[in-house]
Amino acid sequence: MPCTFELKKGQSECIRIPAAGTMAANTLCQYDEAGEVVAAATNKDVVGIVLEAATSATEPLVQLLNSGDIIEAKGVTPTIVASTVGDTVDIATGNDITFTDTNKDALVVRRISADTCWLTLKFLARAVGAAKA
Repeated sequence: MPCTFELKKGQSECIRIPAAGTMAANTLCQYDEAGEVVAAATNKDVVGIVLEAATSATEPLVQLLNSGDIIEAKGVTPTIVASTVGDTVDIATGNDITFTDTNKDALVVRRISADTCWLTLKFLARAVGAAKA
């Protein structure tokens, strides 16, 4: 079952951005080399959350994410336990995270339930700070 993502804490704006692929609503997205959004992958700068289903011929509404924003991931597997808080995760696809922390794309900051947690993202397209190594 894929994850869905939702902004829980932070201030964000929403804009329409051309899509270069098929994405479900509530998917994390990144820019491709043409400046269009595609489903996010590990070790990439996340632009935001696609709020509506998209295909290559659409301009979906994207909620832009900023440094310090907290997003909720629902439908996470395996089970999230109390000791998961403080662990890092990787983005497996735009709608999935994995607890293999090769690239440490996000930090688990709160356990909500066995399949839901809050995250802060490490790599953001709009973040201020040092460049990604």
